Amino acid sequence: MTAIELAERKSRWRAFGFLVLGALSVALMAFNLGPGSSDFTRGMWLGVLAGSAVNLLPVKRWLRPNSAVAQLLEDESVRENRRLSCNLGFWGSTVTAIVIAAALGSGVTLRPLEVAEIIATAGIASAMVAFALLELRAAR
Repeated sequence: MTAIELAERKSRWRAFGFLVLGALSVALMAFNLGPGSSDFTRGMWLGVLAGSAVNLLPVKRWLRPNSAVAQLLEDESVRENRRLSCNLGFWGSTVTAIVIAAALGSGVTLRPLEVAEIIATAGIASAMVAFALLELRAAR
């Protein structure tokens, strides 16, 4: 198997993994919103969110700068997709914060920790899903 084929396979698996991590972070956040949330689910949510944020960084390029596969996985199109997805993550969290502010103004009650969880999850999940969809579109 050549480096190009290996990089294409890894990029597809990375994209599917990002979709799963985005859905998992939203599901764990939903479990945390109720009154029966435990420290375990909150810690799991925080771990998934932190892992997702780290996965959006070009870690392979930093750890193995001379690897042919790492260089193929971090080409110009991937960098552009990462930049676009981070922009969409920013806008996702901003729009979520505005919607929550409007909802709180109309009488909905949320604890500050719930608000922070919702905004952080919206930002990371939207960035993860956007990056995954951009990478899958580029893999066609």
